[in-house]
Amino acid sequence: MVGVASSNLATPNVNIMSIKYLHILCPPLWEKLPPLGPAYLFSYIKLQKIKVYFYDLNALLHRGAPIEFKKSWTINSLNMREDFFEFFFKNYYEYFEQILNLIEKNNIKVVGFSFFNINKTFCYKTISFIKKFFPDIRVVAGGPEIFSYYVYNLFNYSQIDNFVVGEGEKALLEILQNKGKELTVFESLEEIDFFPTFEEFDLTLYARKKSLPIMLGRGCINKCNFCSERLLTKYYKPKRLDIIAKAIEYYKTRFKVNWLTFYDSMLNANIRIFDDLLDILISNNINWDAQIGIRPDMEEELFLKMKESGCVNLFIGLEAGSDSLLQKMNKNFTTKEAKKFFQMLNKANIHFEVSLIVGYPDETEKEFDETLKFLMDNKDKIPKIAQVSIFRNYPGITARKITPIEENEALKRLDRLVDFLEKNNFNYTRSYINNLV
Repeated sequence: MVGVASSNLATPNVNIMSIKYLHILCPPLWEKLPPLGPAYLFSYIKLQKIKVYFYDLNALLHRGAPIEFKKSWTINSLNMREDFFEFFFKNYYEYFEQILNLIEKNNIKVVGFSFFNINKTFCYKTISFIKKFFPDIRVVAGGPEIFSYYVYNLFNYSQIDNFVVGEGEKALLEILQNKGKELTVFESLEEIDFFPTFEEFDLTLYARKKSLPIMLGRGCINKCNFCSERLLTKYYKPKRLDIIAKAIEYYKTRFKVNWLTFYDSMLNANIRIFDDLLDILISNNINWDAQIGIRPDMEEELFLKMKESGCVNLFIGLEAGSDSLLQKMNKNFTTKEAKKFFQMLNKANIHFEVSLIVGYPDETEKEFDETLKFLMDNKDKIPKIAQVSIFRNYPGITARKITPIEENEALKRLDRLVDFLEKNNFNYTRSYINNLV
């Protein structure tokens, strides 16, 4: 299969009009909104007159799943086990049969999968199932987990024909045209001058009605030492605001959308562009939520403008309440700046949630106590703690790996933090305690 160097698989005289592509989304993944990554793939390759089919196995199985599965769909690592697949394959076989019928009826030759750490086992099992009936079908694997394979050189699964690391539009088009490589690494579009239309999606499958995901820019300007998500793109790449404006207008007209969820790692990565985006949101009278970074260079007027533009909720990566630990993490702000940022959000009456990391490499007891003190001192300024997790050894990150002994100590510290939150009546999401996988 794939080695360090991959050769082109070029075949001339491809009739582009005859190409058909099926993308399958395997569980368990977040199911409340349609997936944005595949939506971008579809809209791009459709510009080349390629016929696209989408089968959201994740949403379909979640809709019919027993309540005990629904409660822990993306927060329970047990869902990564093989018996998770076996349960659904046995009891919901009709959905797998529909995939076979879709392939046969439409003479589909290329099938793609979005790989995440939590759904990779289900992807492998589904691919093996399809290959039993269609052994010659070409399988393409992309998504965040393929970056992990790239870091650790794990391209040893013989039933996958093409692996895509990073953004997928350009690579997928070349694969469909029989010009793609077995391994494509960070072959990105210079400019994203289109937007997803979501025409291939059955929007009734998703819990959030009249709502769609959207993205202003790919990548992140920060270089947090614990973050692997920032490594999925080579640099921060904002989209043209006229494209964003056209997308919002289309979503409002076509789907009656009144709420947007931004999938950006950091929506306020570029303050000037962010400010102009707020003007677009104001003119469209639409609600929105997003993830933003703590930035000392944001003026008070911008917070007020965020509220005016329909901001309903924000997710903010605080991670620690100790200046020395924030410096180790390379977080680019201090606790004093975080406090001021939270004050501005409160003054603008904007609800937000923060995340915390426990057991970061070389975190001292003093730094942990400083985090507890910061939380206590600013309890009235932090509406909710959305997520608390121990440090994870994600692939490619610049932070050093922690040992099993350190991980065990981190879990103990996590218990202490949760006990602290309970005793002091903090508002926090219990199901999101140490849920990162």
